[in-house]
Amino acid sequence: KKKLLTGMLIETIDSDSDISILVKSLNIIAQMEVREAAPSIKKHLSNDSEDVRVAATYAIKDIKAVDLKNELIDKLKAQDFTKDSNFTEAMLQTLADFKAVEIQEFAVEKIKDNKTSKNLRLSSILFLGRSGAAAAKDFLLKTFSDPDEEMDLRAYSVNALSKLEAKDALPAVNKVID
Repeated sequence: KKKLLTGMLIETIDSDSDISILVKSLNIIAQMEVREAAPSIKKHLSNDSEDVRVAATYAIKDIKAVDLKNELIDKLKAQDFTKDSNFTEAMLQTLADFKAVEIQEFAVEKIKDNKTSKNLRLSSILFLGRSGAAAAKDFLLKTFSDPDEEMDLRAYSVNALSKLEAKDALPAVNKVID
């Protein structure tokens, strides 16, 4: 029965164009962890609907389709970081789970760019911590220590440092707090 349902879901995302049906089908595929749906899900990263693109991105994450990491990286780099986007945030979260530390420099560049939207700067900071980008530790510490930086960004930097388990950053963090 599961195989029949899986086949029906893949057929649905391959042939249906209704946004709500696509989003629900992608969510079910993700919950069922239907790994063989990856090629069909991948097509929806270019869907006209942001809701469908977001659902496809989270489905890729949930089925652990790490082999699609480069596709996500290419899509991420093509995004307009000056505008808030759930799709961009979903890609950052998914790539963090996939430990895509190879885009660490790209993320730092976007964080430093004051044209990048506040939410995407924060999401990029969290990406650095969740992805395990240990080489970003000094950048995160510098961001946290900068009194002219936004408070949210400073707090998220500490969060990212904790995700990196950067215990050697504790004295510097405590110094700023005191």
